[in-house]
Amino acid sequence: MPWSKRSSSPTPEPPARPPAAVPSSDTLLRAALRASWARDHTVARRRLALRRLLWAWWRIGLPVLLMLALMVWLLWQMAPEGVSARLKPTASLTQATVMHRGATTLATASSPFENVPQDKEP
Repeated sequence: MPWSKRSSSPTPEPPARPPAAVPSSDTLLRAALRASWARDHTVARRRLALRRLLWAWWRIGLPVLLMLALMVWLLWQMAPEGVSARLKPTASLTQATVMHRGATTLATASSPFENVPQDKEP
């Protein structure tokens, strides 16, 4: 196959690069200072953004959240009895819902303390 045959011509070598110039200490110092300033600038912007976000949360977000919670609670309390009765749980902890032949009935569950002997007073 033509693509699997080795070519008879050798692979060309990449052009030789001139030796890299060694930067002076002043150039290295300026590059390090520039990188340090860029990092400081990024950190300062991030801290400022966090401060603004926290300020907005305390100033706007939290009061809005509390007002929404208060409105939901008031609507829950002021709902007509038919609506609130359907939403509020009606069965106590001692009752269990029992499924029998496709019908749902409420049956009183047995207490876990029925067979425990009671203390008799002398």
